[in-house]
Amino acid sequence: YNRQLTSITMGENVKVVGEHSFRENTNLKTVTFKDNVEEVSKSAFAGCTNLKEINWGKNIKTIQNSAFESCINLPTVNIPDSVVTIGNSAFEGCSKVVDVTIGNNVTTIGEYAFKNSANITKVKLGNNVTNILYEAFCNCTNLTEVNFGSNLNSIEDKAFYHCKNLTSVVLPDSTQKVGDRAFEGCQNLTSASLGSETTTVGNNAFNGCISLTSINLQNKLATVNNGVFYNCASLTEIVLPDTVTQIGEYAFENCTSLQKVVCGKNVTSIRYAAFKNCEALNNLTLPEQLTSIEDQAFYNCTSLKE
Repeated sequence: YNRQLTSITMGENVKVVGEHSFRENTNLKTVTFKDNVEEVSKSAFAGCTNLKEINWGKNIKTIQNSAFESCINLPTVNIPDSVVTIGNSAFEGCSKVVDVTIGNNVTTIGEYAFKNSANITKVKLGNNVTNILYEAFCNCTNLTEVNFGSNLNSIEDKAFYHCKNLTSVVLPDSTQKVGDRAFEGCQNLTSASLGSETTTVGNNAFNGCISLTSINLQNKLATVNNGVFYNCASLTEIVLPDTVTQIGEYAFENCTSLQKVVCGKNVTSIRYAAFKNCEALNNLTLPEQLTSIEDQAFYNCTSLKE
C-alpha cells in the first residue's frame, strides 16, 4: 500500500486487519473501520506516530496485542461496546491520550495495555470488566480518576504502579483481589476503599502512598500482607477487621503519622518490623488471641506507653 496515505478506510469485505499491516506508517492520521471489521490484529497500527483519529465500526470484537502501541499523537481512546478483548500493550506508550472509556462488553484489560500513556487523566471502565492485568496502567503519571465499574474481580500486580497523581480509589464490592504493588508509588492518593468482597491485598500494594490519610478495610480481608502500607507517612489511624489473623512484615513501617491502631480480635501474629518507626503511635489495641510479636515489630515507636 501507499505509505504516504494520511487516511485509510477499510473495504467492505475486510473482517480482519492483519498483523503489522500499517505498522510505522508515520503519515497516517485517520483510520475508519467499516462495520464488517471484527479484529485489529497484532501491531497493525503500532508506531503510527501521527495517527489522531480512529473511527470504530459497530462490530469490532478484538483489539490484539500492541495494535496501537506508540501511537503518540492519539488524543482519546473510546472503546465501543462491541469489543470483548483488549490485548497486551494495545495502547502502550500512547503518550497524548487524555481520556479512556472502555465499552461494556470488555472483560479483561490486557497486560501493559495503557502503560506509559503518561497524559491519561481519566479512565472509565465498562461494567463487565472483571480483570485488570499486570501493569495495565503502570506509569500513567497524570491519571487522577478511575471509575472501576461494578463487576471488577481482580486488579493484578502493578496495575496502577506509579500513577502518582491518582487521588482516590473506590473499588466496587465485587473486587476480591488487589495484587502486589498495585498502587505502589501513587504519591497523591489520599483515600482508598476496598470492596466488601476483598479478601487479598498483595505485598506492597500501597507502598509509598505518602499522602494516604484513610483506608477502608472491609470485613473479608484475611491478612495484612508484607509492606502493604510501607511509607504511608500521612496515615493516622488503622482499624483492622476481625477477619484479619496476621499483620505481615514491614506492613506499616515508616507510617510516621500513625497514631491509632485497633487490631481485630482474631489477630494472632504481628510479623517482623510490622510497625517499625511509627513514631506517633500512642493508641494501640491488641487482642487476647495474639500469640506472636516478632522482632522489631514496634521498634522506635517512641510515643507508645505502657
